[in-house]
Amino acid sequence: MPHAEIPPLPAHWFHILLALADRDQHGLAITKEVFDRTEGRLHLWPGMLYGALKKMTDAGYVIEHGRIVYDGSVQRLLAHEDIREFYLGVGHRTDRRRYTEVKQYRRRRRWF
Repeated sequence: MPHAEIPPLPAHWFHILLALADRDQHGLAITKEVFDRTEGRLHLWPGMLYGALKKMTDAGYVIEHGRIVYDGSVQRLLAHEDIREFYLGVGHRTDRRRYTEVKQYRRRRRWF
């Protein structure tokens, strides 16, 4: 379902993503980097870290031009034909370049 704006990102999610931005790391390394980067103001306990990582991997967002155009579970996104075509390159058609050019998206977008 389309959204008008990106929901706020929790601070600990931001720091986890920042720690993973340039390299893969294991849990303790992520925790240490976040602790060091925030000068001890944020300590990621294992439950907090792995709970956040699970939620991040379960959620899927398609963002175009800074706006969420489609969201859902990873399985739902993988099953969507247009998402597979535009963002995964499966079944590519040359007459469409972006998800926002799909008739279904334009029709649903009028309601917002």
